[in-house]
Amino acid sequence: MMQASQSATVRSLLLVAMAAAATFAFADYLIHVTVRPVHLREIEEGVADYRMSDPQVLVLGSSHARTFEVLGETLGARTGGTQRLVAIPVEFGKLASYQWVLEHQLLPLMTQVGADGQLVRKNLSRFILVTEWWDSCDSPPSLNLPSRAWTLSDFAADVRRHGLTDFNRNYLQTRWRRLFGLSALVQDRGHFKIHEYLRSLAGPKDAQRYDEKVREWQEMLVKGSACIGNAEQMASLRAMLDSLGSRRMEITLLLFPRKPATITPNSNENTLKPFAGMIRAIAAAYHARFVDFTTHSPLGDADFMADFDHVTADGNRAFAAWALEGDLRFLLTPAAAAARASGPMNR
Repeated sequence: MMQASQSATVRSLLLVAMAAAATFAFADYLIHVTVRPVHLREIEEGVADYRMSDPQVLVLGSSHARTFEVLGETLGARTGGTQRLVAIPVEFGKLASYQWVLEHQLLPLMTQVGADGQLVRKNLSRFILVTEWWDSCDSPPSLNLPSRAWTLSDFAADVRRHGLTDFNRNYLQTRWRRLFGLSALVQDRGHFKIHEYLRSLAGPKDAQRYDEKVREWQEMLVKGSACIGNAEQMASLRAMLDSLGSRRMEITLLLFPRKPATITPNSNENTLKPFAGMIRAIAAAYHARFVDFTTHSPLGDADFMADFDHVTADGNRAFAAWALEGDLRFLLTPAAAAARASGPMNR
């Protein structure tokens, strides 16, 4: 009788679990119909594209590098495919994060040789680093590296050294999210699209909340004056330029546009301009091109998404067309056959 009772209990638990799973799946389906899962280009896709191709231009930066995926499409169309660009976005990246990706993911592909002893990828002649003031501020350990940059071997090596930690567990969380790519609930983690949709049902856009968010961003930019130019982050920038120095390619340091409403005279004078001066000086020391789009672009407030940080699809297309007619017009023609090797002037 006890065995029968236990069997009944197990069956009840299974039925409850199945009902819960069915309820979750049905809710997920309903949400999926209304709020499509967010699938953004990440380091993994960018590195895979570079591995499978041989582009002339490589772009590395934070999530803002996704804008250059659109620019790359425009560049390819304008040049009949003779000039190709691959963008590597490092979500929530800092200069130290970019250095890790460059040294662990990109340089091995840049220097890979075939059985004939020749470079497997010979076309790369231009490298663009997309950055902004926030990238140069100090930060806690870069959680974006295990979650977005690591491979299985990186994860295994860290577990061998430190055991399973909150830091390396970020790798597993991202693998889990990618495993359930069609799940709106799983994919919405960190994006809050469902939350935004539910708020929109309550009525039109809250103008007061928009103004509050503008002030929050303005204050953040003003406070940035106290953290820009962190020694560790700037050392990472110089280390990247040193690593690229022997590759004989044109290097561009590019400052990404910011939403105009977030910029005040205070932040412009004490955060944005000083940071631009730092990057300009480093670019000059390494014979690199410097392009400052921080406040100089056709993008207006309406061209930025609700997060105040990233550019809309229409804005990306407008920016790409404008940039290729202006400061990035050089991308339309091949780089000089013997590009000047980058390196500090005082070497």
